[in-house]
Amino acid sequence: MIPVLSLLLLSLSQCSREASAEVARPPGASSGPVVVALYTSEGCSSCPSADAALTTLADAPQKDGVAIVPLSFHVDYWNYIGWADPYSSAANSRRQQQLARALGSRVYTPQAFVDGRTELVGSDRSALDAQIKEAARAPKSPVTLSAQVEGKSVLVDVSSSALGPGTEVVVALTQARAEVSVTRGENSGRRLTHTNVVRAFEVATKGADPKVRVKLTLPDGMPRDGARVVAFVEDTSTMRVLGAATQPL
Repeated sequence: MIPVLSLLLLSLSQCSREASAEVARPPGASSGPVVVALYTSEGCSSCPSADAALTTLADAPQKDGVAIVPLSFHVDYWNYIGWADPYSSAANSRRQQQLARALGSRVYTPQAFVDGRTELVGSDRSALDAQIKEAARAPKSPVTLSAQVEGKSVLVDVSSSALGPGTEVVVALTQARAEVSVTRGENSGRRLTHTNVVRAFEVATKGADPKVRVKLTLPDGMPRDGARVVAFVEDTSTMRVLGAATQPL
Protein backbone atom coordinates (compact mmCIF):
# COMPACT_ATOMS: atom_id res chain seq x y z
CA MET A 1 0.00 0.00 0.00
CA ILE A 2 1.34 3.46 -0.95
CA PRO A 3 1.36 5.87 2.00
CA VAL A 4 -1.08 8.79 1.78
CA LEU A 5 1.78 11.31 1.85
CA SER A 6 3.42 9.63 -1.14
CA LEU A 7 0.17 9.77 -3.07
CA LEU A 8 -0.21 13.45 -2.26
CA LEU A 9 3.33 14.23 -3.40
CA LEU A 10 2.79 12.25 -6.61
CA SER A 11 -0.43 14.13 -7.33
CA LEU A 12 1.22 17.52 -6.73
CA SER A 13 4.12 16.57 -9.00
CA GLN A 14 1.75 15.57 -11.81
CA CYS A 15 -0.26 18.79 -11.47
CA SER A 16 2.95 20.79 -11.59
CA ARG A 17 4.03 19.08 -14.82
CA GLU A 18 0.61 19.69 -16.40
CA ALA A 19 0.65 23.34 -15.40
CA SER A 20 4.13 23.78 -16.83
CA ALA A 21 3.09 22.19 -20.11
CA GLU A 22 0.00 24.38 -20.22
CA VAL A 23 1.84 27.70 -19.95
CA ALA A 24 4.92 26.77 -21.97
CA ARG A 25 4.97 28.60 -25.31
CA PRO A 26 7.40 28.48 -28.19
CA PRO A 27 9.60 31.57 -28.68
CA GLY A 28 7.58 34.36 -30.30
CA ALA A 29 4.26 32.66 -29.59
CA SER A 30 1.51 34.09 -27.41
CA SER A 31 -2.20 33.87 -26.80
CA GLY A 32 -3.85 35.22 -29.95
CA PRO A 33 -7.28 35.70 -31.53
CA VAL A 34 -9.54 32.68 -31.82
CA VAL A 35 -11.17 32.18 -35.24
CA VAL A 36 -14.77 30.94 -35.15
CA ALA A 37 -15.95 29.95 -38.63
CA LEU A 38 -19.67 29.24 -38.96
CA TYR A 39 -20.96 27.35 -42.00
CA THR A 40 -24.56 28.33 -42.53
CA SER A 41 -27.31 28.74 -45.13
CA GLU A 42 -30.46 30.76 -45.57
CA GLY A 43 -32.11 27.57 -46.81
CA CYS A 44 -31.60 25.79 -43.47
CA SER A 45 -34.26 26.25 -40.78
CA SER A 46 -31.75 25.44 -38.00
CA CYS A 47 -29.29 28.12 -39.09
CA PRO A 48 -30.87 31.42 -37.92
CA SER A 49 -30.20 30.56 -34.28
CA ALA A 50 -26.55 29.89 -35.14
CA ASP A 51 -26.39 33.18 -37.06
CA ALA A 52 -27.69 34.88 -33.91
CA ALA A 53 -25.03 33.16 -31.78
CA LEU A 54 -22.31 34.40 -34.14
CA THR A 55 -23.75 37.91 -33.92
CA THR A 56 -23.40 37.89 -30.14
CA LEU A 57 -19.72 36.93 -30.56
CA ALA A 58 -19.21 39.74 -33.08
CA ASP A 59 -20.93 42.26 -30.80
CA ALA A 60 -18.58 41.34 -27.94
CA PRO A 61 -15.32 40.36 -29.69
CA GLN A 62 -13.47 40.22 -26.36
CA LYS A 63 -14.60 37.55 -23.89
CA ASP A 64 -12.67 36.93 -20.68
CA GLY A 65 -9.67 38.62 -22.29
CA VAL A 66 -9.86 36.42 -25.41
CA ALA A 67 -10.11 38.14 -28.81
CA ILE A 68 -12.59 36.43 -31.14
CA VAL A 69 -12.72 36.60 -34.94
CA PRO A 70 -16.19 35.40 -36.03
CA LEU A 71 -16.69 34.48 -39.70
CA SER A 72 -19.86 33.46 -41.52
CA PHE A 73 -19.35 31.18 -44.55
CA HIS A 74 -22.56 30.56 -46.50
CA VAL A 75 -22.69 27.19 -48.29
CA ASP A 76 -24.48 26.44 -51.55
CA TYR A 77 -25.69 22.86 -51.08
CA TRP A 78 -29.05 23.99 -49.67
CA ASN A 79 -29.85 26.11 -52.72
CA TYR A 80 -31.57 23.28 -54.59
CA ILE A 81 -34.62 23.18 -52.28
CA GLY A 82 -36.10 26.44 -53.54
CA TRP A 83 -34.07 29.33 -52.12
CA ALA A 84 -30.66 30.37 -53.44
CA ASP A 85 -28.67 31.99 -50.63
CA PRO A 86 -27.22 35.16 -52.21
CA TYR A 87 -24.07 34.91 -50.07
CA SER A 88 -23.42 31.24 -50.77
CA SER A 89 -20.62 29.82 -52.89
CA ALA A 90 -19.20 26.48 -53.93
CA ALA A 91 -15.82 27.62 -52.57
CA ASN A 92 -17.33 27.96 -49.09
CA SER A 93 -18.82 24.47 -49.32
CA ARG A 94 -15.49 23.00 -50.43
CA ARG A 95 -13.68 24.63 -47.54
CA GLN A 96 -16.19 23.19 -45.08
CA GLN A 97 -15.60 19.74 -46.56
CA GLN A 98 -11.82 20.17 -46.16
CA LEU A 99 -12.19 21.18 -42.51
CA ALA A 100 -14.54 18.29 -41.81
CA ARG A 101 -12.14 15.79 -43.41
CA ALA A 102 -9.24 17.15 -41.35
CA LEU A 103 -11.24 16.51 -38.17
CA GLY A 104 -12.82 13.25 -39.31
CA SER A 105 -16.24 14.87 -39.03
CA ARG A 106 -19.39 14.87 -41.12
CA VAL A 107 -20.60 17.99 -42.96
CA TYR A 108 -23.81 19.68 -41.80
CA THR A 109 -25.35 23.08 -41.06
CA PRO A 110 -25.08 25.00 -38.88
CA GLN A 111 -21.52 23.79 -38.24
CA ALA A 112 -18.90 25.87 -36.43
CA PHE A 113 -15.15 25.31 -36.43
CA VAL A 114 -13.13 26.85 -33.62
CA ASP A 115 -9.55 27.58 -34.72
CA GLY A 116 -9.79 24.49 -36.93
CA ARG A 117 -9.30 22.45 -33.75
CA THR A 118 -12.86 21.34 -33.05
CA GLU A 119 -16.28 21.39 -34.68
CA LEU A 120 -19.71 21.64 -33.12
CA VAL A 121 -23.30 22.72 -33.73
CA GLY A 122 -23.07 26.45 -34.33
CA SER A 123 -26.16 27.32 -32.31
CA ASP A 124 -24.84 25.72 -29.10
CA ARG A 125 -23.63 28.89 -27.40
CA SER A 126 -22.43 27.27 -24.17
CA ALA A 127 -20.35 24.73 -26.12
CA LEU A 128 -19.00 27.54 -28.31
CA ASP A 129 -17.87 29.47 -25.24
CA ALA A 130 -16.18 26.38 -23.84
CA GLN A 131 -14.35 25.62 -27.09
CA ILE A 132 -13.25 29.24 -27.51
CA LYS A 133 -11.83 29.21 -24.00
CA GLU A 134 -10.01 25.95 -24.72
CA ALA A 135 -8.63 27.20 -28.05
CA ALA A 136 -7.33 30.37 -26.39
CA ARG A 137 -4.96 28.24 -24.29
CA ALA A 138 -3.03 27.15 -27.37
CA PRO A 139 0.06 29.23 -28.28
CA LYS A 140 -0.31 31.48 -31.32
CA SER A 141 2.18 33.32 -33.51
CA PRO A 142 1.63 37.04 -34.18
CA VAL A 143 0.26 37.91 -37.61
CA THR A 144 0.50 41.35 -39.20
CA LEU A 145 -1.45 42.51 -42.22
CA SER A 146 -1.99 45.61 -44.30
CA ALA A 147 -4.60 46.14 -46.99
CA GLN A 148 -5.13 48.71 -49.67
CA VAL A 149 -7.95 49.12 -52.16
CA GLU A 150 -7.08 49.66 -55.80
CA GLY A 151 -10.21 49.96 -57.89
CA LYS A 152 -12.08 46.67 -57.56
CA SER A 153 -9.12 44.90 -55.97
CA VAL A 154 -7.92 44.62 -52.38
CA LEU A 155 -4.20 43.94 -52.01
CA VAL A 156 -3.38 42.31 -48.69
CA ASP A 157 0.14 41.80 -47.36
CA VAL A 158 0.49 39.24 -44.56
CA SER A 159 3.56 38.37 -42.53
CA SER A 160 4.06 35.97 -39.64
CA SER A 161 6.81 33.87 -38.13
CA ALA A 162 4.34 30.97 -38.41
CA LEU A 163 4.44 31.10 -42.23
CA GLY A 164 6.70 28.47 -43.69
CA PRO A 165 6.72 24.97 -45.18
CA GLY A 166 3.56 23.07 -44.34
CA THR A 167 1.49 26.19 -43.73
CA GLU A 168 -0.86 28.40 -45.70
CA VAL A 169 -2.51 31.75 -45.17
CA VAL A 170 -6.22 32.37 -45.56
CA VAL A 171 -7.28 35.94 -46.33
CA ALA A 172 -10.97 36.85 -46.21
CA LEU A 173 -13.05 39.93 -46.89
CA THR A 174 -16.08 40.26 -44.61
CA GLN A 175 -19.28 42.26 -44.75
CA ALA A 176 -20.31 43.51 -41.33
CA ARG A 177 -24.08 43.01 -41.60
CA ALA A 178 -26.60 41.67 -44.10
CA GLU A 179 -30.38 41.33 -43.99
CA VAL A 180 -32.41 39.23 -46.39
CA SER A 181 -36.15 38.56 -46.65
CA VAL A 182 -36.49 34.90 -47.59
CA THR A 183 -39.51 34.05 -49.75
CA ARG A 184 -39.02 30.32 -50.36
CA GLY A 185 -37.50 27.25 -48.76
CA GLU A 186 -37.37 26.29 -45.09
CA ASN A 187 -37.10 29.90 -43.90
CA SER A 188 -39.84 31.26 -46.15
CA GLY A 189 -41.41 34.41 -44.70
CA ARG A 190 -38.51 35.19 -42.38
CA ARG A 191 -36.17 38.17 -42.47
CA LEU A 192 -32.70 36.87 -41.67
CA THR A 193 -29.74 38.80 -40.30
CA HIS A 194 -26.12 37.81 -40.85
CA THR A 195 -22.85 39.02 -39.34
CA ASN A 196 -19.28 39.09 -40.70
CA VAL A 197 -20.30 37.43 -43.94
CA VAL A 198 -17.30 36.17 -45.92
CA ARG A 199 -17.77 37.73 -49.36
CA ALA A 200 -14.42 36.62 -50.79
CA PHE A 201 -11.44 34.61 -49.64
CA GLU A 202 -8.21 33.23 -51.00
CA VAL A 203 -5.81 30.59 -49.70
CA ALA A 204 -2.10 31.07 -50.41
CA THR A 205 0.50 28.38 -49.79
CA LYS A 206 3.95 29.67 -48.97
CA GLY A 207 7.38 28.15 -48.56
CA ALA A 208 10.09 29.54 -46.33
CA ASP A 209 9.20 33.20 -46.93
CA PRO A 210 7.35 34.60 -43.88
CA LYS A 211 5.50 37.12 -46.10
CA VAL A 212 2.76 36.73 -48.67
CA ARG A 213 0.60 39.01 -50.82
CA VAL A 214 -3.00 38.08 -51.64
CA LYS A 215 -5.33 39.83 -54.08
CA LEU A 216 -9.07 39.84 -53.44
CA THR A 217 -11.84 41.22 -55.64
CA LEU A 218 -14.47 43.49 -54.11
CA PRO A 219 -17.93 42.04 -54.80
CA ASP A 220 -20.31 44.34 -56.64
CA GLY A 221 -22.53 46.30 -54.28
CA MET A 222 -20.78 45.18 -51.11
CA PRO A 223 -21.22 47.81 -48.35
CA ARG A 224 -17.87 49.16 -47.17
CA ASP A 225 -19.19 50.32 -43.79
CA GLY A 226 -17.79 47.94 -41.16
CA ALA A 227 -16.08 45.73 -43.75
CA ARG A 228 -12.93 44.01 -42.56
CA VAL A 229 -9.98 42.01 -43.82
CA VAL A 230 -9.11 38.86 -41.88
CA ALA A 231 -5.93 36.83 -42.25
CA PHE A 232 -4.95 33.65 -40.47
CA VAL A 233 -2.17 31.12 -40.86
CA GLU A 234 -3.09 27.46 -40.68
CA ASP A 235 -1.36 24.11 -40.80
CA THR A 236 -2.05 22.63 -44.24
CA SER A 237 -2.55 19.09 -42.95
CA THR A 238 -4.57 19.67 -39.78
CA MET A 239 -6.05 23.08 -40.75
CA ARG A 240 -5.45 24.31 -37.21
CA VAL A 241 -5.07 28.06 -36.89
CA LEU A 242 -1.55 29.10 -35.88
CA GLY A 243 -2.17 32.84 -35.71
CA ALA A 244 -4.69 35.44 -36.88
CA ALA A 245 -5.22 39.16 -37.37
CA THR A 246 -7.95 41.47 -38.61
CA GLN A 247 -8.33 45.12 -39.56
CA PRO A 248 -10.96 47.43 -41.03
CA LEU A 249 -10.98 47.66 -44.81
